[in-house]
Amino acid sequence: MNSQYFAQYLLNTGALNVDEVQEMLTKSMERKPQLPLLAMYQGLVTPRQIAELSVGKADFAAAAQEKGLLTKSQVRNLSQAVTGESLCFAQTLLDEGRMDYERLAGLFADYREQCANFLKRFACISYKI
Repeated sequence: MNSQYFAQYLLNTGALNVDEVQEMLTKSMERKPQLPLLAMYQGLVTPRQIAELSVGKADFAAAAQEKGLLTKSQVRNLSQAVTGESLCFAQTLLDEGRMDYERLAGLFADYREQCANFLKRFACISYKI
C-alpha cells in the first residue's frame, strides 16, 4: 500500500473517508501553507511549541523569533518555500478544524516512514534485477 500523496495516505489508513478527502482536496486548491505548518513539517518546531506561542498565524514569525525557535533567515526561507499538494492539504485540515498540529505531526511521521520503507523495498527489488 504505497501512498504517493498525503491525502491518499490518509484515505488508505482510515484517518479520513472518501467524502472528507474530496471536500478537503477541493478546498486545498486555494490554500497556501502557513508558517507554523511549514516550520513543523521541516522539524524546526514541535506542535507543543506552536501551541505554547498561542499567537495568530500572522504573529507566529515574530513570536517564534523572540523565543529563539526560528531565526530571521529560517522565517524568510520558509516564507519563500515552494510547497506541494500535501502541505496545502494539511493546511486545509488545520483551517477547517479537522486536525490539529499534534495529529498532523504524527501522521506526517507515519507517512514519511511508510514512504521510506517503500523506497527501501523498491531499491532491493531493483538491485536484484
